[in-house]
Amino acid sequence: MKYFFIIFLLVFASPAMAEEDACTSIDTEFEMYDCLSSHYEEIEQLMMKTYQQALFQISEEGDEKKEKLFVDSQQNWVAFRETACLSETYDIEDEKQQPLMLRLCYMRHSERRTEDIQEFYKTWEKGNKPK
Repeated sequence: MKYFFIIFLLVFASPAMAEEDACTSIDTEFEMYDCLSSHYEEIEQLMMKTYQQALFQISEEGDEKKEKLFVDSQQNWVAFRETACLSETYDIEDEKQQPLMLRLCYMRHSERRTEDIQEFYKTWEKGNKPK
């Protein structure tokens, strides 16, 4: 369990998590889960907003095949994230620690996916559309 707390502190000591919030004074596992849930929701909302913006841009082009590929890629990515995180946390036997580590894994993958979508469409918006 001590390794989990070290990982948790490293994740939430990052500059992105530095603002004043529910994570400033964590004394119990419930407070830790509450903090983690709050940040998880923020990350998921940002990813969905980014995805929706990209999807809107694609739909504006009128290319139905490209739009379908993008939607399919997101659905496949969600399935990948689920499987990858379940695999990563499979051997965690502590019933309290496993859901927290699973959530941390989801967060890590969602942040990466958001960055990938943003980078792809930042390039796309500058007129350097990927071919």
